[in-house]
Amino acid sequence: MASANHSTLYHRVWRWHFIAGLVIIPFAVILSITGGIYLFKPQVEMATERSVNGRAEGSASARLSMDDVIDIVLTAYPEATFRRLTLPRFEGDLTAEVELRMGQEDRLLWVHLPTGDILHDIPKDQRLMNVVKDIHGNLMAGNNGSYVVELMASWMIVLIITGAYLWWPRKTHWWRMFLPKFAAPSRRDFLKQLHGVSGAWMGGVIFIILLSGLPWTQVWGDGFKAVQKVMGWDGPGQEWVVTLQSSNQPILKDDGLDLWTTGGGEEAVPSLTSTPKADHSQGIPLQAILDQSQASVLPAPVEIQPPRGENGVWTIRSMTQNRPHRVTAHYDQWTGEEIMRIEFADHHPVKRLASYGIAFHEGALFGWVNQLVGVLATLAVVALSVTGGLMWWRRKPAHTLGVPPLPEDKKLSFTVIGLIGLLALFLPLVGLSLLLALLGEFIYHKMRSR
Repeated sequence: MASANHSTLYHRVWRWHFIAGLVIIPFAVILSITGGIYLFKPQVEMATERSVNGRAEGSASARLSMDDVIDIVLTAYPEATFRRLTLPRFEGDLTAEVELRMGQEDRLLWVHLPTGDILHDIPKDQRLMNVVKDIHGNLMAGNNGSYVVELMASWMIVLIITGAYLWWPRKTHWWRMFLPKFAAPSRRDFLKQLHGVSGAWMGGVIFIILLSGLPWTQVWGDGFKAVQKVMGWDGPGQEWVVTLQSSNQPILKDDGLDLWTTGGGEEAVPSLTSTPKADHSQGIPLQAILDQSQASVLPAPVEIQPPRGENGVWTIRSMTQNRPHRVTAHYDQWTGEEIMRIEFADHHPVKRLASYGIAFHEGALFGWVNQLVGVLATLAVVALSVTGGLMWWRRKPAHTLGVPPLPEDKKLSFTVIGLIGLLALFLPLVGLSLLLALLGEFIYHKMRSR
């Protein structure tokens, strides 16, 4: 009886693995390749900086202040709104990046610091890494595309788990899953072994990469944020409270800019305020705040966000992809006083753990070795997709998909029901799609029986 139950479970898992794999193949290839390209974002953006710097004619020892840089771009585009400034990224970088909002479009401008010339000007969404990120995150289809990406990534996690179950050796040594005998009698058997060994060697890494990307998603990511809020994990680990000396405002609390963003929503807006004193006719120059904050020593890229309204604060933050090194600081726009600094250690351990995963996902956690691991994972996903597709193509009968038939015992065992329940709990889109598939299968067979 136990053997029959095992056979039924194996057959059903094989059927799920087959159908899900067939659907996911094109998405897996697209997501893995774009993810592999995005691993090299720092190098690509460094090359862009050097290319833009090369367009400058002549040089000078003196540099403009960042206040002058902002004035130059706003003079060139008087109808625009200043959104963000990025400091030079490396020693010898003579340009600062300024982001402007112009109507419904964001533009990036590179300003040559010695001369004030605008060397380059492009829509932000046309920047190479932004295009790659858009494809990887939502297939360039907005929020609807991000749901598709989350569904495919969630099913890829299921494919890793079910693949391990199917590939696990049952009549030989366990290590044969890593070193199978390649003396196969047919090309299809060779493809099967290549498919299995690719998953055996890199499946764990791919699983971690997929799992670490879930905080960015719509359904899972928003659910994770909701759990953090309920459990009190969403703010820094310390109780950060600030009383501004420039006014009699009540005590205000800020839990800082998030270590990552989810979905397509707007970025977090600090709740800190800075109210002008009576003896201040204008705010402190930005350059003075930068000089005293030593922002240039923070890990690049360092972004500056302007105050939002009369009571807003200057925000200086390192946006390095290695999130454990990120720092966010807020400054009173009227006095230049640092009123809050949030470092990685100030966040809750759960948030820090997720951020380590995201840094690994982006290839930034431990340098070029992390990037190499990411490239190997990319190649493994492509290999799994190609070998899986070829196996299906060689075995399928003409004019049919060749889907494995249902097991003879079509009733769902408690084990299968439990698995579906766990999937629905941990990966909601997988659980929902699986339930819809089972319902459709049930209706189809009922109609056929009639």
